[in-house]
Amino acid sequence: MKRFLLLIFFLSGVTGLTYEVLIFRKFKLLFGITSYSTSLVFTIFLAGLGLGALVGGLLCRKISKPSTLLSVYAASEIVAGIIGMLLPAYFSVIDSIYTHIDASGLIIKCLLAFPGTGLLATILGLGLPLVIHATREPGRTGC
Repeated sequence: MKRFLLLIFFLSGVTGLTYEVLIFRKFKLLFGITSYSTSLVFTIFLAGLGLGALVGGLLCRKISKPSTLLSVYAASEIVAGIIGMLLPAYFSVIDSIYTHIDASGLIIKCLLAFPGTGLLATILGLGLPLVIHATREPGRTGC
């Protein structure tokens, strides 16, 4: 059971990195400048993963039953998959908005890029605390 869960968690990480690469490529097309898109993707993903880990840690304090934590983890992965499927539509919407913003509106472009990708990264960040807390041995400290 534990090995299977770790395999699922590993595959989730691979999926998260794939999302990151795809979002980076789309931002490169939207922004036209690689340094801006790279900085924005890393900022959004690190902020989202950190926020997700914080929320996941708070959930670990409230939920002590491992099966419930694993259910929350499974639900978060399903939601992440749904958001991942909706990202192309989100990008087409912000792409149509970007055409009306000139180069001086870089901050507006960054703010428009944050919600969809930040939500995905936040949900992906929930996983680590939930998996660690669900698989830890009884009586051990931590998480």
